[in-house]
Amino acid sequence: MLRVTLGAILVLIGAIGTTAADEPAKEKDAKKSEAQIKGYEQLSLKDLDGKVVTAKDLKGKIVVFEWIEPMCPTCQRHAKEGSINHLVAKYKDKKDVVILGVCTSRNTDVEGMKAFAKERDLKYRILMDPTGAVGRMFGAQKTPHMYVVKDGAKLYEGALDDDARGSKSEKERVNYISKALDEILAGKKVSTPSTKPYG
Repeated sequence: MLRVTLGAILVLIGAIGTTAADEPAKEKDAKKSEAQIKGYEQLSLKDLDGKVVTAKDLKGKIVVFEWIEPMCPTCQRHAKEGSINHLVAKYKDKKDVVILGVCTSRNTDVEGMKAFAKERDLKYRILMDPTGAVGRMFGAQKTPHMYVVKDGAKLYEGALDDDARGSKSEKERVNYISKALDEILAGKKVSTPSTKPYG
């Protein structure tokens, strides 16, 4: 009887241990995405008109950052399709939502970025990060690499959508940015806080 009882206890302890071990794994992506961006309070970049945008200017806002590069075929495709412009239109009445592009490339200067923005009729503000300091601060690795941030906390990071090859229709795609913004504005946690960026 003692052996049976002891065995049952050990099985129970093992089950509890497994459950406890699983919880951090389930929350790992969420915690990673909500981590504070080190040095975010020092963020200061100029837009294409030379006006400075700082972290202080963005305080309290839900900010979408898109790392953009005119020479990148994926960025060219999204610009042609108006992917970010559609987000701008959808959330234009949401005063707490700000959408920004960031160009970290050494291959593109202000005039080059202006020409691209004009050609593709980009409807959002683009910031220049010529030294790459802000790109390193965020950990941006691709173009486009997307982030949704509030006061330096990463609420989402990764791809714009689930269509890396550009083979799906707009209705078929899962737009991770739109999904994240809708959840945040509804007072919910972001259900997909991290995906793999492509570009």
